[in-house]
This record gives sequence, structure tokens and C-alpha cells, in this order.
Amino acid sequence: MDKATIRREVKLRKSQLTREQKDQAAESVLQQILSDEKLLNCSNIVCYWALSDELPTKKLIEKLRESHRVFLPVIVGETLEFRLFEGEAQMRPDARFGILEPTSTVKLAPDEPAAIIVPGLAFTTNGNRLGRGGGFYDRILSQRRRDYKVGIAFACQIFDDLPTEPHDISVDKVYFG
Repeated sequence: MDKATIRREVKLRKSQLTREQKDQAAESVLQQILSDEKLLNCSNIVCYWALSDELPTKKLIEKLRESHRVFLPVIVGETLEFRLFEGEAQMRPDARFGILEPTSTVKLAPDEPAAIIVPGLAFTTNGNRLGRGGGFYDRILSQRRRDYKVGIAFACQIFDDLPTEPHDISVDKVYFG
């Protein structure tokens, strides 16, 4: 299947999930993340504020924030910056996509190691990833190759194979529920 076909298929699969199924998947992924010693040994963790069609991340962010510095992406031009999450009240929608972003001015420095929890429309169990098509994560992850990268998704977003291109950055681990 080509990327456009996979994106349509994933959209259809996710639209059939109930709220209960989404919450169960999020809880399963949370437990998998909380047993990942490599991720938990990082003092800086990057996550993302989930869109309505993505695996919910709010509970994950709040749990990780109890013991780690948690950063969320902010769109700046055609790239991402990771800024410190200081609570949901300190979030504002991005003007371009309406995605909630932290208002903090504290940024994760390019040389600070981190575990990065990466969104995706589809993953393979060996770490290939298909994003939404904007290339934001591929661009930033190509600059942060030494970081530990973890994909999270609903089980219906897992494929045996995905089309990849040379600029596509894979993740080290994929958790799904």
C-alpha cells in the first residue's frame, strides 16, 4: 500500500474505536512505558499533547511529570522546539493547526539527552513510522539521532510493512494497546 492509502485506512480504523477502547489502549501503553527502564532513566522526556484521533497522552504526561522534566513540541516555522510542560493551564493552541502547545520559554537544548515519545499514523513493530505528512518529526529527529525514540499507537495502527524513504526516521521501540 502507498502512504495515502495507509493514511485513509488508519483514519477509518481509528474512527471505529470506542472511547472505552481508546482509554484501555492508553492505559496499556502507559503501563508499558512505566516498565521501560531505558526511557525512565532519562531525566528529560519529550511527549506530545494528543489530538482527538490519537492515543490519549494526558495521563501519561501527568504521570511522567511526577519524576521527570517533560517537554512538548511547539511548531516554529517548519520545525519543532521542545518546551517544558508546566501544566495544562499553561497551554495555548497553535495558530496554524490548533494543536495545544506549552507557553513555557524553557527549551530542551539540542545537546541535552532525552527520551522522545513520537506520534505517528502508523508503525511497524520494528520501528518504521508513517507520520501525517508534514515532516516535522523527521526533521527534528534527524538532529537528535542519539536520543531514545519510542512510538506509541493504537493496535489498529500497527502494520507488517510501511513504505519508507531515505529521510524517514524510525523509532527504537513501539508500544501499542
